[in-house]
Amino acid sequence: MSESDEYRANSYFGSLIETMLSLFMSISDGVSWENVISPLLHISPVWGILYTFYVSFIYFAVLNVLTAVFCQTAIESAQNDHATAIHSIMAHKESHLEKIRILFSELGDERSDVITYAMLERKMMAPETQRYFESLGLEIWDVWTFFKLLDHDQDGNVHLEQFLEGCLRLRGQASSVDVARLIHDQTWLISTQGSFQSFVETELRSLRQELRTSKAASPGPSRSPNRA
Repeated sequence: MSESDEYRANSYFGSLIETMLSLFMSISDGVSWENVISPLLHISPVWGILYTFYVSFIYFAVLNVLTAVFCQTAIESAQNDHATAIHSIMAHKESHLEKIRILFSELGDERSDVITYAMLERKMMAPETQRYFESLGLEIWDVWTFFKLLDHDQDGNVHLEQFLEGCLRLRGQASSVDVARLIHDQTWLISTQGSFQSFVETELRSLRQELRTSKAASPGPSRSPNRA
């Protein structure tokens, strides 16, 4: 063994602590592989193969698995931390409700405590109203659609409770319940429209048949005799 390899052997493998430190530095870029494996190859190629297997196993198996476990645990902890989520919602709920109440008083009629489509359309162009919606995280592109989403009972008026509930629901992301309800409504609508179309087609076919029968049964136009 050359003097340099003998120095490396004594430096990296002189004791158990130094050997463990050398192995740790090998997987954490603390030392080059060439410096550590060189004295091992001079002793026996078997030690070089074992050292290469150790580094490969730690890199591609242990470290990747540990990283995946920590990441998955952090993701599940963030998703399932209901207490933190509820605390955050309750901490900001009153502020959002207060902003919505202020917006309702700006848009609606305080005497009737309702807002109509005409009021909403008239106030939507005001910069103050747009800033209110932006502060709530709402982007209103279609006033009519927005009003219809708030007016659940379809009486043409949006009460304070409907406005608060609608803005809070539209502000957040769609939940599984909302998606399921949308799928149910769409299925019901498709089924109803299909039945209605079948009924209309049957009635039109029957009406067409009756018209043909009446036309065939009716006598032709009579001609008046020619006058001399």
